[in-house]
Amino acid sequence: MVRDERYRQNHDGILQRLNETAIPKYLRKVATALGVEPHLDVLFHSPLRSRAWFDCYGGAAVDQFGNPLPWMPYSVIDFLSERVGKELRVFEYGSGNSTRWWSSHVGEVVCVEDDEYWYDEVSATLPANTEIRYETGDAYVDQICEHDPFDVISIDGSKRVECAKRAVDNLAEDGVIVFDDTFNKDYREGIEYLKERGFREIFFQGMGPVTSNLQRTSIFYRDKNCFGI
Repeated sequence: MVRDERYRQNHDGILQRLNETAIPKYLRKVATALGVEPHLDVLFHSPLRSRAWFDCYGGAAVDQFGNPLPWMPYSVIDFLSERVGKELRVFEYGSGNSTRWWSSHVGEVVCVEDDEYWYDEVSATLPANTEIRYETGDAYVDQICEHDPFDVISIDGSKRVECAKRAVDNLAEDGVIVFDDTFNKDYREGIEYLKERGFREIFFQGMGPVTSNLQRTSIFYRDKNCFGI
């Protein structure tokens, strides 16, 4: 009985929201008859709509204002947005809309890209606080060594296991590592390496911009880190 009552309340709530939306009356009747009210509720009232997920589906990762977003779960984007600031320096393996997002939230971004075509595309539109390098092979992994330690290292490109290993010695004492797509078994060696070096993992999983696929991004941190975890 309790379950039936909850279903009825939820069903009535969906209908009320649909009635408050500028949807033709005949369409509401059809939706009710076909039992697809939840689908319309997602389309018109869910966070996916307010985040402009439908607008960026299959295209560029952007928010409802057209600002670039990392191609990561919305949950980790929200988490990072509250914890980064202009005092931080970021190194990114890989480049793209995530680079543009970082550049608008932190003081300095350095990234390395091993796809020449993509390097040309991205480098033409980056702001002044962002430096991008084109490297391949071992030089791609080792590019980070040419700089002072970074507060945040984002692993979101090629050779992720090698990059994870190289990141440790080029990270500030209170630094954190953002490792994308950690559901991929090919990256397990890199993940275990970070844990063996004393890092703890917190992962964020869910939908993000561009695709309906489940996404997962992990943050690796130690005590007294710059994110306050």
